[in-house]
Amino acid sequence: MTQRFITCVCMSFLIGCSVFDLKNPQAPSLDSSANDPLNIRDILMSVAHDVADDMDYGSYFTDDVTFTSFNFPPQGKDNILRMLERLRLQGSTVDWEVEKAQKIPEGNDQWIVKEMPYIVYSKDGEPISAGKADFRIVKNNGWMISQWKDMPENNANAFFEPY
Repeated sequence: MTQRFITCVCMSFLIGCSVFDLKNPQAPSLDSSANDPLNIRDILMSVAHDVADDMDYGSYFTDDVTFTSFNFPPQGKDNILRMLERLRLQGSTVDWEVEKAQKIPEGNDQWIVKEMPYIVYSKDGEPISAGKADFRIVKNNGWMISQWKDMPENNANAFFEPY
């Protein structure tokens, strides 16, 4: 009984004296969805693991990128960036199911990503659209999206509307 008591006192003392505390605690890593609520980086990360983590959506797309959807004409980089910004300002978030997409390498510097499911959520967390998307991802001063084809479910609205 005395042995147990002494052990308990010693353990309490050691724990209370912060012997087990980290000397240089690290700040918790920020959730990337807080910095990139549309999770565009996740698309690139599905095939490349050395993708910069920043909010400059322009750096994720080639200059000649095209976005196509059945319900409006192809859009170029300027319009894609405007549409993404408008969607982000509405407080929307996007969940890309990258593990369900088919990823096809085309050499060392290009990938085709087919049928990546997504769900777009409103700022209140309600699903507002869903579908699948195809991408062409190329290595061009870093990994970038050069084509994005949207395939919304049930002929619904595109991932986002034209600007």
